[in-house]
Amino acid sequence: MGPAMASQSSTPVLKLEQVRRTFVLRDGARVEAVKPTDLAVYEGEIVALVGESGSGKSTLANIALALERPDTGRVVLGGRDLLSLSPRELRLARTAMQPVFQDSTAAFNPRKSVLRILEEAIACRKTPVAEGRGEAARILEQVGLTPGVSFLDRFHHELSGGQRQRLGIARAVAARPRLIIADEPLSGADVSIRGQILNLLLDLRREYGLSILFITHDISIAEVFADRVVVMYRGAVVEEGAAFRVLACPAHPYTRLLKAAVPSIDGDALAIDNLLVARGEGTGCAFYARCVSARDRCATEVPPFGAWRDARRSRCFLEEGQTVG
Repeated sequence: MGPAMASQSSTPVLKLEQVRRTFVLRDGARVEAVKPTDLAVYEGEIVALVGESGSGKSTLANIALALERPDTGRVVLGGRDLLSLSPRELRLARTAMQPVFQDSTAAFNPRKSVLRILEEAIACRKTPVAEGRGEAARILEQVGLTPGVSFLDRFHHELSGGQRQRLGIARAVAARPRLIIADEPLSGADVSIRGQILNLLLDLRREYGLSILFITHDISIAEVFADRVVVMYRGAVVEEGAAFRVLACPAHPYTRLLKAAVPSIDGDALAIDNLLVARGEGTGCAFYARCVSARDRCATEVPPFGAWRDARRSRCFLEEGQTVG
């Protein structure tokens, strides 16, 4: 249920308002990792944030998690502006959202057992649990680590990659959050494990009513997994809307490029030569240098978002009602 589909009374679990983040490199160059961006995730919704490496997805996720402070903008979780809270208030408020990180090895303290990892997450709940060991075992079994008791006294380096990723999800849900932010959680996993993790996340959403912000470079996963898709390119959102609308017939040239690059059923990617060119950079549309449909106007003007049409919108002058040239 995205912005175009939500009722007027619907309040997002998470809302980013015009967040912006610029990094200054050692040579003094400035890199605008995230341009002024709005993003919302509603209750029970799965939003896929997609784009190539370097598009700003992970920076935006870190801003949402309040791990990275934006230069400007607001991060609103459950109606509270996280950037206005004291450190103690922020720690308490942030328990309502939990991360699942890409690197399942670096995500855990090597000195802590599985039991200790889960006990710390369970302690974040508003309603404490009397017997942590039993609850930890139950959560492990819930994410497919069975029998749960056999994992409690292990350490993360004793687990396989797929088991560590399940432990990461177990730690996230143990805190009973409203929102999970998963940053490339399928990276490096084989096809069978990918399917298992996606099905697990869907099961947990059904059981707990979780909202999920799912960051991925793989648009084919977003197509089958997400309710809504947000496409980023070079720090800017260029298209968003209902996944089945956006990915069945992409409106933005960059989304069309991502879609065309997905391998077909015979394992080959579709030809994309007719969707991509190479030219000098402009000061307008971020995709100008690669866009086969670009015109002179695109080099100097930043296209605004078009109106919501058919449960989606895109940031392109080619949108109906906007003129290129």
